[in-house]
Amino acid sequence: MDGTEGKFMSITYKPNARKRLKKHGFRRRMKTKGGRKIISRRRAKKAWKLSASDE
Repeated sequence: MDGTEGKFMSITYKPNARKRLKKHGFRRRMKTKGGRKIISRRRAKKAWKLSASDE
């Protein structure tokens, strides 16, 4: 026993499609002024995907 048992770095990214869309989706972006600015910047840039909902 060298004292290293159970002392591993935790995995921080655990993908969940529903959570992702709730946080970064188009509907969420459109709710706030800042979110709408993001969408308009993405449109100006002619981005293929405006938000996570487009994936």
